[in-house]
Amino acid sequence: MFENDFRRRWLDEAGHWITADLLVPETGYQVLVVVLAFGIAWAAARPVKRPVERAVLGALIWLPEAGRDRALSVVSGLVLPSLWLGLLLLSRFILSAADLPTRLVVVAAYLNAAWVVIRLASAVIREPAWARLFALFAWSIAALNILGVFADLLAALDAFAVTLGGLRLSALTVAKSISILSDRCPA
Repeated sequence: MFENDFRRRWLDEAGHWITADLLVPETGYQVLVVVLAFGIAWAAARPVKRPVERAVLGALIWLPEAGRDRALSVVSGLVLPSLWLGLLLLSRFILSAADLPTRLVVVAAYLNAAWVVIRLASAVIREPAWARLFALFAWSIAALNILGVFADLLAALDAFAVTLGGLRLSALTVAKSISILSDRCPA
């Protein structure tokens, strides 16, 4: 009984959100702007990449070859997201000047900016598997926070708990403990 009520309420809320927020012209043109900005960035990335690579090689001539190659790889991988970010920010400015909603464009820009920053930060991790894991973990947390659901997720993890005697054990407590222990234990 409870599950059916919960499902029905959830489906009603989801249906209302879809019709009130998703299937409206404001969302449609913002999706179009985000996709168009990506398309333009993708088309421009290849011609822009070579000059950027040459500039990086020239600026980092003092580094050993392995360091230059690594820096070149990181910078090359950031050309497309950086161009896309620039176009999203320009789009936001234009849409704001026209008094049009920009929420979706701003979210896309924040997610993209988080990816660029996290990719730069993960570049200092030498082991590729650990760098990817760090990037995935950091970007997931950033995305949840940008979308405004991180606090809700933490509350849900904390609500999923059992009490054993005088000890309250929640999924959040377990996750925090694993995080702390993995930081303290040598690999």
